Amino acid sequence: MFKVAAVALVISVLYVLLWVHKREFTILLQLGAVVVILLLILPDVKQLLDTFQNLIDISSVKTEYVAILAKALGISLITELAHDTCIDCGESALANKVELAGKTVVLTLSLPLLISVARFALELIGK
Repeated sequence: MFKVAAVALVISVLYVLLWVHKREFTILLQLGAVVVILLLILPDVKQLLDTFQNLIDISSVKTEYVAILAKALGISLITELAHDTCIDCGESALANKVELAGKTVVLTLSLPLLISVARFALELIGK
C-alpha cells in the first residue's frame, strides 16, 4: 500500500505541474498512473483470487454462482474505474452513462441467479 500511496503522491505533484504548463498531457499522466497502480496491486489480486478459489473448493457452493459473482465484481470494478476517469476528465455526462451501462450489464449477468432464487422460493412455498 505504501508503494501505491507514493505513486499517487508523485503523480499528484506531476499533475499539478503539467496542469500549469501542458494541460493536454494530464490525461496521459492519469492513465499511466492507473496502469502503474494496477500493476502494483496485481500480486495482491492474485493472492485474493487464490484465497477465493480455496474457499470455493472447500465449500459446497455451485461454481456457476461463484462465476456470476466474480464477473459482477469485475464489471463493477472496471465500471468504477472508467466512471472515475471520466469524472477526472470533466466528462460527468459520459461518466453517468458508463455507470448506467455497468449496472445494466451486472443486472443482465445476474438474471440466471435471480431466476434460480425465484424457483427455489416457489419450491419452498409449494407452487
